[in-house]
Amino acid sequence: MISLDQLVFNAAKLDPNKIVKEPITENGQLKVNDGNDIDGIIDKLTAFSGSGTLNVMDWGVKAITVLFILGVLLMIMSIIFKNGQWQKWGQSTMLWSFLAMLALRAIPLIILSVRSGMDVNEAFTALISSLTQIAIFLGVIGVLLSLLFKFAYKLIEHPEYHRWSKNVLNVSIIMMFFAMIGPFVFGIL
Repeated sequence: MISLDQLVFNAAKLDPNKIVKEPITENGQLKVNDGNDIDGIIDKLTAFSGSGTLNVMDWGVKAITVLFILGVLLMIMSIIFKNGQWQKWGQSTMLWSFLAMLALRAIPLIILSVRSGMDVNEAFTALISSLTQIAIFLGVIGVLLSLLFKFAYKLIEHPEYHRWSKNVLNVSIIMMFFAMIGPFVFGIL
């Protein structure tokens, strides 16, 4: 069975005109690309994709998969032999291989989706608003958790619950405050 990557690679080898289209000006002449604009970079990346990028991507995915499986084996061996150092290595190997896989999948999509400076501006704006919303959501959860600790303190009067309640409430309120005010303050500066 032929994979989608192989199908795209074989189609690109058959007709290179489908990969890179020459930019034409309004008067019918070819536009000279000096390599400084984003379109030139995208054209070069697209032209390079037909000459082995899919193989490199496939090798990268396989190498990262091997690292992840080695991390799983290290975790199993650490449980069998009760070795904390192996567990630490296994966890870090699994975490970094997962993050590398995400980066390997996401970076080409981001590079090929950026066409102008406005796209970069929109991406950063979306990232800032997403992080702000996540911080506010976590702040609300922290306030609710603080109320739960306060209820536990009222129930059994254990001093640790009272301390945790105050700390979580203070941190949650400060986090929500900075999440709402921070983007505006940095936008002014």
